[in-house]
Amino acid sequence: MAQKLKDQSFVLWLDADNRITGVNQAWLEFARDNEAAELTLATLKGKRLWDYICGAEARTLYHDLLDRVRLSSRPITIPFRCDSPTLRRYMQLSILPQEDGKLALMSWVERLEQRPAVSLLDPCCRGSEPPLRICSWCKKIQLEDQRWEEIEQAVCELKLLEKNQLPELTHGACPECIAILEKQEQEQEQEQEQEQEQEQEQEVKGGDFSGSWSQGARGRYKF
Repeated sequence: MAQKLKDQSFVLWLDADNRITGVNQAWLEFARDNEAAELTLATLKGKRLWDYICGAEARTLYHDLLDRVRLSSRPITIPFRCDSPTLRRYMQLSILPQEDGKLALMSWVERLEQRPAVSLLDPCCRGSEPPLRICSWCKKIQLEDQRWEEIEQAVCELKLLEKNQLPELTHGACPECIAILEKQEQEQEQEQEQEQEQEQEQEVKGGDFSGSWSQGARGRYKF
């Protein structure tokens, strides 16, 4: 069942070296409400972003996104999920360029859906079984046949509730989310190419006008 949301954004700021320089109050409250009260401005400030992103593949994708925003000076907005055991959180993340290579990471919840508790997402319930791979963006689980399924479906298919211990989770990205990121990159590159073409056309038109004026002026005034 979807819930009505508060109109608020959670903001984290990075310096040019991807070290955290600050977060807003809404970010701190979100962390506190989701059993991460140890994440305060004092503990976060100066830490590298990568200390809080699980999985080498997820870190690589985030690194590419941050670099792309810095190089293009254009914001990027992507969908992602940040679920709890009892909630599906459908969210958006905007990476916003700032001066001197700094960035602002602004996220917000678009909708919430309640669900029966999924213990696989509760760190206290996970043990030492062989790990499962979870998508960092959409929270789908990769099965043995390489399919990616919603976590509830994966729990049923893998019969996880019948096991004494739940598996650990490793983070990566599913093909669908990688395709979304690649499409975003292609669209941004196309926009940049179109802008460059428009600038070149304007330069050409400006040159033609100047040349025509000079030629006409020389004819009239015998320069």
